[in-house]
Amino acid sequence: MVSRRLALFHCALISIFALAFPSHADADWVPLGPDGGRAEGLLIDAADPDRLLLLSQTAGLFESTDGASTFAPLAGTPRGEGFGSAIRIGTIVQNPVAPDFIVAVGQFGTQRGWRSTDGGRNWTEIDTVELVGDIAFNSDGSRAYGTTGDGLVLSLDNGLTWDPVPLTGAPPAFGSGSRSRIFTSPALPDRVYLVNSGQMIRSENGGTSWQPLATLPSGFSVNDFAVVDDAGETLLAVSTASEGEIFASADNGASWGIETSGLIDPLGDPAEVDALGLQRTTGAIFALSEGRLHRSDGIGQPWSSSNLPTNLDLADELQFHPQDSARMFITASSGLFGSADGGSTWQPMINGFRGHVITELSTSRAAPDTVFADTSFTAFSTSDSGSTWAGIGPSTLLDDTVFKPIASATDPMTLDAVSVLNTPMRSTNGGASWTLLPSPSDAPNQVGVGLTLLVWSDPRDDSTLVAGEWGPPSIFGIVGMYQSIDGGGSWTRRFAPPPDRLIFQPNSLADDPTRPGTVFFGIHSRTEQAFTDGLVLRSTDGGATFDNLIDGFAFAEVAVDSAGTVFAAGTNLSIRQGIWRSTDGGDSWEAVSNGIPLPTSIIDIDAHPTIPGRAVLSTLTDLYETRDNGTSWQRMSRSGLGRGNVIRSIEILPGTGEQLELMAGTDSGVFYSNRASLRPSIPVPILGLGSLTILALLALLLGLLALTSQPGQHKRIEGKVK
Repeated sequence: MVSRRLALFHCALISIFALAFPSHADADWVPLGPDGGRAEGLLIDAADPDRLLLLSQTAGLFESTDGASTFAPLAGTPRGEGFGSAIRIGTIVQNPVAPDFIVAVGQFGTQRGWRSTDGGRNWTEIDTVELVGDIAFNSDGSRAYGTTGDGLVLSLDNGLTWDPVPLTGAPPAFGSGSRSRIFTSPALPDRVYLVNSGQMIRSENGGTSWQPLATLPSGFSVNDFAVVDDAGETLLAVSTASEGEIFASADNGASWGIETSGLIDPLGDPAEVDALGLQRTTGAIFALSEGRLHRSDGIGQPWSSSNLPTNLDLADELQFHPQDSARMFITASSGLFGSADGGSTWQPMINGFRGHVITELSTSRAAPDTVFADTSFTAFSTSDSGSTWAGIGPSTLLDDTVFKPIASATDPMTLDAVSVLNTPMRSTNGGASWTLLPSPSDAPNQVGVGLTLLVWSDPRDDSTLVAGEWGPPSIFGIVGMYQSIDGGGSWTRRFAPPPDRLIFQPNSLADDPTRPGTVFFGIHSRTEQAFTDGLVLRSTDGGATFDNLIDGFAFAEVAVDSAGTVFAAGTNLSIRQGIWRSTDGGDSWEAVSNGIPLPTSIIDIDAHPTIPGRAVLSTLTDLYETRDNGTSWQRMSRSGLGRGNVIRSIEILPGTGEQLELMAGTDSGVFYSNRASLRPSIPVPILGLGSLTILALLALLLGLLALTSQPGQHKRIEGKVK
């Protein structure tokens, strides 16, 4: 009887504790998108063509098992040391005969290779050689070729070990380093081509010896290269200055002629062809140029051209489904696009692909429900808490990117931003169309090329603007802060950087809600003595004059709360570490970093728009909150953000009450939380009335158990005493 009671007690105990202390299995953060981002490459699994691996710019690998209808982050994405950020994969190839073996190389600067033995689901680092460029398998899968900083290397065991390949017979001046491209014959296992800039060499024996090929008639660097026929005699190539031309060789590279000329871009200018593709199921040849796809049904056949969608920007690579000739894919800076009708129409295939790097989040000043997400590609906006996103770029082929958008304080349809050309721009219809404004560097008697990095509009008057110009002050006389009082029609420099600065880089801005017309700017800068001696500037008159308040920050970030408290911080390279606070509008400052481990890189900081004293900051790895005006900081939960996902921006959404609503900008999109809890050093559960009631029931249950079990226990004890 006692055993049964104990069993019932254990069950009740487990249930009660489950109710008293809510489960945290549900993540504190949920992903919002936006879907898309730069697609660095695509691998169609030879063992299962409905399975695809898509390479993102920074968020690792994404996998589709339904033919690119949906994508999800691949759990086994290669990761670096330390915090475990996803490795940026730039090139990925699969053994055509043994598809479980895949080799990948990180993007430029990563200098490492990775190897998978299970079809790309899990990876191990290749530590025997530093692969830094191209990789390729030969047609029977017996050899893998790769490039290092020193030359060509060969692996006979699917990338496990590598040996140098001497380029015997190659011209003495032939470069064989990380910039070389490797191409193999689709049918001849021993034939391999190596292309470096304008030079090309070929091996007929797997790399034992080499012979030079003829250079292209134009003499320029090769953009792409293709082996057209199984015999390997017919080759195609395009040059960086081809001007609508594609070159062909019918004698395996001994000589070149023009296969076709006159290919044009959507504006009617000669097209620079960026990529070639051979559809082996039909023999059709495709060429990609900016905004257009060109097709020929074979060497010597006429070419036809069609426009690509305007949202398919900077197309990079063309791939074909191995079993369905009507299906093909294009990777581009705006994501993955697919065609199911042989290239006549294209649709984005980005559902679940979170490849956008969110560099900055900001709230519209006139419409607080609208949030802008600044990405590495363009800016997006959402007015429904992230359920849907809309790009606010101009969507033209020449200029389709918008950075650092800021909305008018009175008219939500008026936006100011920075264009891809680093000039100010304005939209009066919510981002549907944009007008480029004159650059501040075009002012009379100014010499140099300035780059606008941010634009601010006065909340009292949209015609008053401030633009921050980047550059070395000693070289460019136009660097500094400029004001316009005619809506950007003309500019006057109002702040010239100190003469000892080697760089002046406007980085962030924040309005003072208690003093309209007052704005703070965080400036990254350095001197000969200090690499990171950035400034915090203040203007109290809409940009007519500036005060230099404090320096010592690297990539300075600024924020102002609803009571006018100013916060400033920088990365771990800063002379001034941690968070600095001013409660008198910037006249005096004090360090307030209690609870934040130093040194650390503070990437962004945001203050609550209505509750004084509350602010949140992000480092690359963690989030911290203050509820006492910066006097102390506590680390917040990042549950749901994903292992290794770098946090680059944080935004407090408008609202009332103690519960924060947050958006975090990361390397894999925007995440939302309305319950990101604090994480004290010693977790202590905070019990509400419901939890206390449950614990009272627990005490009652313990008492009942004691009443039913104690008599028997006393008898046993008494017996032992006797």
